[in-house]
Amino acid sequence: SAVTFGQAPPAFEVASIRLEDGTLFQVGKSTEVRSDILLRFRAAAALLFLSSLVFAVAGGVLITRSALAPLRRLNAVLGRIVRTGQVSGRVSVRGDGDPLDDLSRLFNGMLDRIETLIAGLRGSLDNVAHDLRKPLARLRAVLEGALRDGADAEALRRSVSAAVEEA
Repeated sequence: SAVTFGQAPPAFEVASIRLEDGTLFQVGKSTEVRSDILLRFRAAAALLFLSSLVFAVAGGVLITRSALAPLRRLNAVLGRIVRTGQVSGRVSVRGDGDPLDDLSRLFNGMLDRIETLIAGLRGSLDNVAHDLRKPLARLRAVLEGALRDGADAEALRRSVSAAVEEA
């Protein structure tokens, strides 16, 4: 076969045997067909690998998004609570029984407990404020009376003594 300038010469497989009379007998076969098949196989394998890679990455992204969705919901509720200070929001529970459902239930339970504690704290503060109003009003009345009637030192002394007693 003729060789064109700039191209590699075709490759051959050669088998040789020396005959009894000393003659060298050689048989050759071109490897061009095999090289062409290997080149096509490599191209098909590369295409298959790239398409598998694209599908794997796309599948990984979809699976990751669906797996992280409960954490995103938990994060959104937590962010809303931090921004607004309102602990009335709750995380939805899918009911799959997976660890994220358990975490959501625990988080909702914690929010229920916090809400109960805040309501108790508000009630206690309201009671303390109510209990302090009456003594402070009497103390104020005694001191205002002392300012109004404060003609002599003895009256001021009695008023201040009464104020100390009220305090």
